[in-house]
Amino acid sequence: MAETKTNIDIKNPAKEGYLEKQSRHLKRWKKRWFVLQDSTLYSFKDKGNYTNPTEIIDLRIFNSVKSSEDYTNRRNSFDVYSSEMVFSMVASSETEK
Repeated sequence: MAETKTNIDIKNPAKEGYLEKQSRHLKRWKKRWFVLQDSTLYSFKDKGNYTNPTEIIDLRIFNSVKSSEDYTNRRNSFDVYSSEMVFSMVASSETEK
């Protein structure tokens, strides 16, 4: 059975760049390319390859963001919340955060 590829049409993103994201199950930190377009944050394995996002975060649902340095023990970390799920991420600097 062939793998289905999901291409995301990225046009004029508000922001894009690398963040580290903590995996949901194994809690390992992975470097991902994030793209913010409209009210959606997309995570991809590689810069510029907008196929098969690893995460699609609808910021209308995930509407709370707060610093999580005390929880993760990592500088420039923050969490994006919904009522049911949390994504933990780390930026390379306070400005990028």
